Amino acid sequence: MNKIVRVFTAALMAGGLVANSVANSAQNHGTIDALPSPGNKYLSIGDTGFLVAPGIRVHTPAQDKASLSALKVGQKVEFSIISGPPGVKDSVSEIWVLPSK
Repeated sequence: MNKIVRVFTAALMAGGLVANSVANSAQNHGTIDALPSPGNKYLSIGDTGFLVAPGIRVHTPAQDKASLSALKVGQKVEFSIISGPPGVKDSVSEIWVLPSK
């Protein structure tokens, strides 16, 4: 059974399916530069603009399920992105506010 799993995994990796999935959930780090406002679904982290994904998950040191209103300019964060199609910005799907030092 393990041999079948290894062969299947190798075939997926050769086809790029696993690589694309891993790239889409890669952890990124940065500082929040600008927050979304009503009617604006963009978030800037480390001078890069991202769309805010529907159902974005926000985690703070005090709260595992927080809202976007918990985010503040200047906070250091880790975040996951979902790659958009060509010509469309990537979306932030999950964000963790790092504890201040």
